Amino acid sequence: MSTVNAYPYIFSLLFLLIIVGIGLFLVWIAERSPLRPLLQSCTGVVAPFSGLLALLFGLFSAFLANDVSVHTERARVAVTREANAIVVVLSIADALGERGRTLKQLTVDFGRKTTSADWSAAEPTAEADALGLKMLHEVMFGGLASVDAPVRQTATASIMEMRSARSEMIAVAYSQTAQLKWIAAFVLGVLTQMGVVAVHLGKPRAAVLAMILFGTGMAFMLWVVLMRLDPFAGKNSVSLAPINAAYERVVPR
Repeated sequence: MSTVNAYPYIFSLLFLLIIVGIGLFLVWIAERSPLRPLLQSCTGVVAPFSGLLALLFGLFSAFLANDVSVHTERARVAVTREANAIVVVLSIADALGERGRTLKQLTVDFGRKTTSADWSAAEPTAEADALGLKMLHEVMFGGLASVDAPVRQTATASIMEMRSARSEMIAVAYSQTAQLKWIAAFVLGVLTQMGVVAVHLGKPRAAVLAMILFGTGMAFMLWVVLMRLDPFAGKNSVSLAPINAAYERVVPR
């Protein structure tokens, strides 16, 4: 996916050619291949049959696009939650002066782990979890142990929010549900192409035109969804800039 996201226009053209090519190959099988006599004997499939497949494909595609949109919104909300929680913890640490120095450094390190290039990999995730536990220890038994209870409660809740938001980001980044649904939509699209060919048996020119039109629409829809399957990749990805901004305000220039 990283290579595809790096050259979207090239791969979008290739994807269009593949989808239309599949459709034209199906037309060739029905009209020019050795299987032609057998397939031509199936003439009589009515148009509503192809329309039913197209309707199923359209409905499934709509649900898939909605799922991808919800997926992206989950990622955006998780980033915002973590950024806001970091701001709260750093504000508390700043207000406490020397007593909050360790907590401040741990919070900045946590933010850096979330915004590194490989932030979702196993090692940075484990390190971020360890930093979260150290932050909780610092609040309960370290420099914040002697501060007022409401302050410690707020700091603890914010740290838990940071950890929860990061876990949500990891879950979204590694979710396979949308990918599986995309594959299902692709298969249903190919079945619809088969239905279009079946309706136009004996009419190769009409079949070619119908396949080009449907294949272009199918490719456009699937490509748009494909570019959004990973909300943290691509030109329109969810930005980690809010988290960067949250901790960089206290990092010495």
